Amino acid sequence: MNTKQSEPTLQREVERKLRVGKGYELPDLAEVPGVARVVADEVRELVAVYHDTEDLRLFRWGVTLRRREGGPDAGWHMKLPVAGAGDGVRDEVHLPLSAGAVGVVPPQLSDIVAAFTQGEPLRPVATVANRRKPFTLFDPQDHPVIEVVLDNVVVTGGLSEQKRFREVEVEALDPAAVTSGLLGNVADAAQAAGGRPTKDSKVTSALGSAAAEPPPVSKPTPTPASADVAEFLTAVLATQCRKALLQDVRVRRALPDSVHKLRVAFRRIRSALTTYKPLFSAEWASDLRDELRWAASELGPFRDTEVLRLRFADDMAAGPSKDQNAAAEVLEYQLDKRMAAAESRARAALASSRYKRLLQALELAAISPELGERAQDLASEMIPPLVAKRYRKLDRDVAELSPSSSAITWHTARKDAKKVRYATQDLIPLLGAPADALAKEFEAVTELLGDHQDAHVARTTLREIASRESGSVGYALGLLGAQQGALELRNRREFLNFWPTVQASYVKAGLVPK
Repeated sequence: MNTKQSEPTLQREVERKLRVGKGYELPDLAEVPGVARVVADEVRELVAVYHDTEDLRLFRWGVTLRRREGGPDAGWHMKLPVAGAGDGVRDEVHLPLSAGAVGVVPPQLSDIVAAFTQGEPLRPVATVANRRKPFTLFDPQDHPVIEVVLDNVVVTGGLSEQKRFREVEVEALDPAAVTSGLLGNVADAAQAAGGRPTKDSKVTSALGSAAAEPPPVSKPTPTPASADVAEFLTAVLATQCRKALLQDVRVRRALPDSVHKLRVAFRRIRSALTTYKPLFSAEWASDLRDELRWAASELGPFRDTEVLRLRFADDMAAGPSKDQNAAAEVLEYQLDKRMAAAESRARAALASSRYKRLLQALELAAISPELGERAQDLASEMIPPLVAKRYRKLDRDVAELSPSSSAITWHTARKDAKKVRYATQDLIPLLGAPADALAKEFEAVTELLGDHQDAHVARTTLREIASRESGSVGYALGLLGAQQGALELRNRREFLNFWPTVQASYVKAGLVPK
């Protein structure tokens, strides 16, 4: 989702860094297999001013933000970690120097990390002056594939008045340099000549241990089977609140599937507040649930339209007949209109003071949730009966289902199934393999009911669009709707056939009395 009016440029940075001594010299990198020649470029004089909150929230979340003058990429740079990509891989977001003076962070950048900064002002925290000697490495096809730089660095600000050191950076200019192993081979050669690998940014050395502290909402340690209620619920909320804050950043960067994952995190927090309701402060939990429900509803139209686009992707492609082509054009036009409205609604929500207060509430919920009187009781005694209660409600819902039941009835069962799925996943640290196996069963349940709901929404959407069209185009859209209706009915029958297996698995797991 595009939440910014002017989009910064983006590139994926893959690099390895080495600290080197005063007398260090780069080896002959042309001798590294895969490197055909090395060209020394002009020396660059760079000055970068790093910005962060007073308590260094960005550094603690793994983000760096600087305004750098000098060199071919002068401008504002924000570097963000890439989930699952390992050390040395970051996304770098660029804006020109004209986007803001020192101390005036462009809103296009500060907006991205709003979930991390939590309203705290961004200000200069340190300055890095760097005399850089760059070298470009070419492959046998004479393509530039790697840049190696030897940096002489002076850092001012932070905890020390001034700090000097030298550093080598080996950065891929072509993704093939990473996949082929050439980047690693060049870095290994630089290390063999006397370099010491480091993960620290240049400015971290000046900011000291505060920059290396965990973020306010860090990844919780695994919950032991002996955990009390407070430990268990804090870990559950911290896990999902952390995911929500991380996904908020991805939503603002318009990354794929980010809105869906943010809404899932919101849903899981709401589910925990509902399932374990007797263990929380009632007013606190109710207020947080209400705000999460509001935020999810504001993002809902975007996600719903996103799902419809994916579901209708083949249908919107050119068909074999003129009528199908016309129907595809109508369908694509209508979904584009819906997406534009959904994006506008979502952008307004993310920019609102209400949503900013929600982000602050999530951080507090992850750190110190408001619990009731049973906080010190054993979680293994208090939690399973609450999960069993949630299961019994779902079982009653399913008992009322039939292939001809209303869509609302089926949707209610789906929502309750998600709560049971999340709760059984929560039980895994306490009860181990039986909870894990049962959670997989309920995952299959929610996937099946989710497909059913998507088919229902697709059918009703097509029927609505078709009602405004006449002749062959309306007829073609109606046929597509009928296909989705058939899928909806098939999913209902598959679920009803599958549910007895789930019931048996629940009894066999023996987690709690049925």
